[in-house]
Amino acid sequence: MIKTRRKLMRDGVYTGVREVLVSSLNIDGKEISEETRLTEDLNAESIDFLEIVFRLEKRFDIMIPQADLFPLDISDNSDYFEFDLGSARLTKKCIAALRERYTHVDWSGLGERPYLSDIPKQITVRTLVNYVES
Repeated sequence: MIKTRRKLMRDGVYTGVREVLVSSLNIDGKEISEETRLTEDLNAESIDFLEIVFRLEKRFDIMIPQADLFPLDISDNSDYFEFDLGSARLTKKCIAALRERYTHVDWSGLGERPYLSDIPKQITVRTLVNYVES
């Protein structure tokens, strides 16, 4: 019974998140699943993240502190990346901080030596659902 209620709640959150993405990004909801990546699959940009946060707050009557949902301030810490042929690679310290702070994100797709530019690629619809649920 508890499992069924939890699934119904998650389905409701997923539906709400999907509606937010459709209206924020002006897209067809048919292309959205929990695995859909915001930047890679839906072409969301950083300005879109502001709109998404605003609409999530309204839709679910929650407050989302700045940089609480999306890791926007990682590049501010020089201990979190090192340069490799002009590109910023994430340090182990950064990856550990990401995993600790953003528990709603599945970081398993980062790979062995990820770049700073790989961070937005990890944000999926499931990320948003997990955040709202928590």
